[in-house]
Parts: sequence; C-alpha cells; structure tokens
Amino acid sequence: MHSHEYLELFYIIDGEYRQKIMDSEFTFSRGELCLIDRNCMHQEILDGTSATILFLGITPDIFDDVMKKRLNTPGIAAFLNMALLEQKNVQQYLHFHLRQEVDPSRENDMDQTLVTLLGELLRHDEASPIICQGLLLRMFRLLSTQYEFSLSKKLKKEMAWILFEEISGFIDRHLQDISIRMLSEEFHFQDDYFNRLLKSQTGLTYTEYLQARRLERAESLLRDTDMKIDEIARKVGYHNKGYFYKIFAERHRVTPAQFRRKIKQ
Repeated sequence: MHSHEYLELFYIIDGEYRQKIMDSEFTFSRGELCLIDRNCMHQEILDGTSATILFLGITPDIFDDVMKKRLNTPGIAAFLNMALLEQKNVQQYLHFHLRQEVDPSRENDMDQTLVTLLGELLRHDEASPIICQGLLLRMFRLLSTQYEFSLSKKLKKEMAWILFEEISGFIDRHLQDISIRMLSEEFHFQDDYFNRLLKSQTGLTYTEYLQARRLERAESLLRDTDMKIDEIARKVGYHNKGYFYKIFAERHRVTPAQFRRKIKQ
C-alpha cells in the first residue's frame, strides 16, 4: 500500500486492471477511470491479467489552476474542489463509469483527449503548458458531462458533512444577501440539492435553516454590540423591520429590545 503527494488518475485503455483502494478491491474495465486523492492509500493487484493503462500524476498547483476555470456542472466540480483540493482529512477516490445515455459516437472523446495530451507532453515546447492545461480542463469537463462516479456509503456520509460545512459557512458569511442562486453559482449544485442536504444534516429546510442562522446572529449582535435594532435586522438579512420583530418574538417570546435589556441586566 502506498500514497502520493499528487492526485493520480488512471484510465483503462484496454483489458481489466485491479486495485485495492483503502479497504476495498476494484476491477476496472475498458473506458473506466479512477481519480485517487493525495495521501489515499492504494495498491496494485497483479494477478497475471493483461491491461493497457494510462497513469497521470496531477500536481496540486495544476489541479488548482484547472479548477479555477469553474466547471459549470452539478456534482463533480463541487466534489473535486472541496474534497480533493481542500483536503479535509478524508481519504477519497472517484471511480468513473461512462453514462449509459451517452451517444455512442462520443464514447471515444476521452481517448482522443488523452492521446492529444500525451502528444503535447512529448512535444514539450513553450506552448505545451497552456495547451496541456486546456486539455486537462477538457478531460474534467468530459468527466462531468459523460461520466458518473460512485462512492462508498461511508464516504458519501463523510462528504455530505464536508459539503454541509462548506455550504453553511458560505451562508453565514453572506447572511445579509444570501440566496439559492448564490449557492448554485458558488457550489454548482441544482437548487433542490441544498434543501436535501440541509434537511439531512439539520432536519431543517433551507428557509428554516436560514431563518435560524439569521436569528442566532441577531441574538449575538444584540448581546455583544450596541448596534441599533433596525441596523441589526438589515445586517442579518431582514429589510422588513416588522417581519424581523415578528419572528424574533415568536422565537423568544420577547421583542429584540426586551431581549437586549434582559441579557444585560
């Protein structure tokens, strides 16, 4: 078993290839890919079967440059950015299969992209770094649009918590003007995903969770600052003073002013 300081991607050109990744064994077939995170333990299983495999080592700097191009796809971009790139002490890997609904005429797109990438690496002139980065971006876009990836149940649970932490942190930093559209633009998930994730982690819908976080921030500002109540309401995202007073009173059975006087007695 070993690991790397770079991301390892391998693509099965022909035949079958077996690997042990962490505690599981996998058999990869023609056209499948696997992206193994930095520091994720894995081991080849050499059992005499024949296969042709392309291995690519992708350094964190190169990966970061490609990810900054903002792959506009729902699942893979967020996973790659937050899991593989930011390193949350979770060892992970992605096993990619070609989607069943992919047009058969497009099945060789990945082959062609990787052949072109190898050719450019062999050529290696002053233009090669830029061209290779573009080809890597194309490769990840193909993974986003033509492939699906699988995760273990344990890893899905861990990744759900990681994504929740990232999303909840973003909500906290943008309480004044947060919206589902902002979340979709930042994390590249469809709108209903945020409801499902927040519900699974907190038992609250997006609207309920946002209201709870805004009221908690308001409570903190009432307790720790001398800001005017109207200013606090705007700062946490409520531009309707009456509505803020209403929901605050429903939560605490007192008005914001009464809450402040009570805690400062």
